[in-house]
Amino acid sequence: MQFSIVFQTQIGYAHSQSLRFLVAKANSILRKIVSYVSSPHRLEHCTRHQNDTYLLERTSMPTRSEIQDILAASQEKVVAYFDGLSPEALERPCTASGVPGEVPWRAKDHFAHLTANEQGIQTLLRLTLTGGSLPGNLANMSAEERLAWSNQRNQTYVNAHRNDNMETLRVQLSTARQETLDLLEQFTDEQLAAPVSGSYLRNITAGNLFVANTQHTATHIAWIEEGFRQGLKGSEPAEEL
Repeated sequence: MQFSIVFQTQIGYAHSQSLRFLVAKANSILRKIVSYVSSPHRLEHCTRHQNDTYLLERTSMPTRSEIQDILAASQEKVVAYFDGLSPEALERPCTASGVPGEVPWRAKDHFAHLTANEQGIQTLLRLTLTGGSLPGNLANMSAEERLAWSNQRNQTYVNAHRNDNMETLRVQLSTARQETLDLLEQFTDEQLAAPVSGSYLRNITAGNLFVANTQHTATHIAWIEEGFRQGLKGSEPAEEL
């Protein structure tokens, strides 16, 4: 079984802007995504923990209906954002790959990656539902090993979908999101309040993990926007493989 570690940052980001700036920008985008959800459980911020891992911090766990609302709002905003990019912008390199020697990521590559991350979250949620755990080789990795593994896994997925058109990528993301919603129905309220499996994920419940992909998505959009603003020096549009 293939596993994907979630929340790992795409290390190797080429621009000189600080991580604090990127997180703040990502949070700003996310606040717009969930602004209509009037609830005391709204996302407040994400914090960078050890191992370059982003964990979602909330005042309390979202309810089932709030999870559904947040996911729906996020999906709508994400699709609208990428649909609003021109064909040229979608093909423009905007961030460096986390894997040395690989070509920079285009906006389109970031869009493809969102599906892989959603599937990775589903893996952790299923492990939580069944009481399973990560394979020993992953659980026993050092921070550096896990980061390198995650970057390579992300890059392998992006390479495999490099030639997919946007309609195919939209369908893949929509299918993954529906699988997440179907998975939500398998959780009881008690299970949503329980901690997720994975020793590297601390202080996060299954309910919070369901909406974690909204923060991940907002971060990628922030990276794309900053990449467009700064320009990826020394890069040229990648040739189709």
